[in-house]
Amino acid sequence: ALGISQLKKLDSFIKRRKEIALKYDKAFLNSFVKPLYSFTNNSSYHLFVVKVDFSKLNISKMELFNKMREKNIGLQLHYIPINKQPFYKNLGYGDENTPIMDEYYQKAISLPIYPNLSIEEQNYVCEKVLEILK
Repeated sequence: ALGISQLKKLDSFIKRRKEIALKYDKAFLNSFVKPLYSFTNNSSYHLFVVKVDFSKLNISKMELFNKMREKNIGLQLHYIPINKQPFYKNLGYGDENTPIMDEYYQKAISLPIYPNLSIEEQNYVCEKVLEILK
């Protein structure tokens, strides 16, 4: 029943997520924050993943994560390579040469994106991300 009631709102949810994604895209233009891919109408923007090259900054991914949490902004970190997951580490994996997976994990984070995210909240997210990365 809950799913059926949510389906009635799906079009408005997707529309709002696209608005948020487009604003993020514009807000981070010419910054250290690079959307995983440029805005497209073909995505429903379940997540808004960005890549940050922390090797060029004086802050680590975890420091950004923690500083954003201090400001009541929840980021998501993506994705621990499967060979480095505890289960597989216990089986002896984890030392394989996986440069593409490792680079992605070192750089990828997701910014808040949900239909009820207000314009003020999104402005705050953009402002704080840029402020912390300076």
